[in-house]
Amino acid sequence: MTSSSNPKGWLVKTLKNVIRNVNRSRVRWNNLLVSLIPFDESMTSGSTDDTGFTMIYRDLIGNEDFELLKKIVLDKYTMLEAAEKLHISVEACKKRVQRAKKKLRDALGRME
Repeated sequence: MTSSSNPKGWLVKTLKNVIRNVNRSRVRWNNLLVSLIPFDESMTSGSTDDTGFTMIYRDLIGNEDFELLKKIVLDKYTMLEAAEKLHISVEACKKRVQRAKKKLRDALGRME
């Protein structure tokens, strides 16, 4: 940044790219979890209750990790909101989400 001829412009462009990457990541994880929901005509309300994918994928990564990932990806909680809900720091929440994503990725890789 300090070597740039326009530090303010560099900072704005970098921030814009970081925000874009975060949004892409959120959309990718949302699409992954939504695509994992088995279609069941009994779920006409569109809710994801414990009869559908929740029971299946909760077993893959554990109850706490699954609920945290579900809050972040499907319920659109921010890291701050999820951290407050779980009474942990934001950094701990970020790390737990990162680990939950890795567990899910590994578990799905083993299934293929």
